[in-house]
Amino acid sequence: GEYFIVFYGTYIPLQGIEYILRAFALLPMRERFHLVMVGKGQVYDEMVKLCDELKLEDVEFIPRMEYGALLALVKHADLALGIFGNTEKAKRVIPNKLQEPMALGVPVVMGKNAPSERYFKDGEHLYFCEMGNAESLAHAIIHAYDARLDRERITRNARGVIAQEFSTDKLSDRIRAHLRDW
Repeated sequence: GEYFIVFYGTYIPLQGIEYILRAFALLPMRERFHLVMVGKGQVYDEMVKLCDELKLEDVEFIPRMEYGALLALVKHADLALGIFGNTEKAKRVIPNKLQEPMALGVPVVMGKNAPSERYFKDGEHLYFCEMGNAESLAHAIIHAYDARLDRERITRNARGVIAQEFSTDKLSDRIRAHLRDW
């Protein structure tokens, strides 16, 4: 069957969607891969146009999806994509797009930034690539594809970090600590 990759987002520059599409165009044996892009926003029309220019018939755009249905879709994916934008904000955030698939037991490819490197290791919890670099992202997708039989290990490790560092309790403790300092 096809290797099913999912991205969901609001199509803001931080997400680096052009790098996702350009990376997809670089994949060898592309007929093995199917990419579903869920969401709509600022750069949506531009990205649909880019998709046509790159002749990517194997990319599907779903502008709107109810949250429960989205999570069900993500749960069925072989791989979920994080953020890849070459922006200042992209360098500072650990997005939900990383935490949600991990909690659902789905491997993730993510642009490397300092906050995510603090908690996650490449090949251990997820697959890192360079931010704003389609070639690096394509390599990370191929790496994830080649390691697909090792999915159990990587998703178990990732889920462990999520439970330990990003549970609701953990996050509210952090917020309380910040408020105290403030």
